[in-house]
Amino acid sequence: MLAAYTLCKELGISEAKIRSALATFTLPKGRFEMVYDGDFKVMIDFAHTPNSIRTLLSTLKKDSSGRIIHVFGSAGLRDHKKRPDMGKASAEFADIIILTEEDFRTEDLDEINKAVVAGFKQHDFRAYTIVKDRQEAIKHAIELAGKNDVVVLTGKGHERSLARGKQEYDWDEFEAVRKVLPQVQA
Repeated sequence: MLAAYTLCKELGISEAKIRSALATFTLPKGRFEMVYDGDFKVMIDFAHTPNSIRTLLSTLKKDSSGRIIHVFGSAGLRDHKKRPDMGKASAEFADIIILTEEDFRTEDLDEINKAVVAGFKQHDFRAYTIVKDRQEAIKHAIELAGKNDVVVLTGKGHERSLARGKQEYDWDEFEAVRKVLPQVQA
């Protein structure tokens, strides 16, 4: 938003027009999106790089009085070198991590997770669980959430499919949360 503001000023757009536009701006679906705000919170974000995870979680940590419960995975057949750094970024700010699938494609999910866990070990971080099925991982995280905690799901955001093996399956991160919340609130 700051970059947009600065560019608009350079283009000579009036302060009133800029402020009006910024006041109506909404982030794209699946970006820093609060999907539940009760005794605890559930947030969805597309963050899937070490830097985006670090930025997101550090922001949440500053603004939260509860624990940060992070659910994420790393995509298969993509930049495998970033996996330990993703783990390290999460371990720097999360209190609990649920490591899960994120489009593992034809790559071995256990090997993907092993690379991410290597990043946890750089911080001697041990408060993690591996739950391979993403729906179950989300359920587990929400069941762990207590008053003022923030459950943050990263990596999928707005995406509408989950790649397992050579097949794409329908996936909706928002629906995955909705499936679990009634069970937790009962």
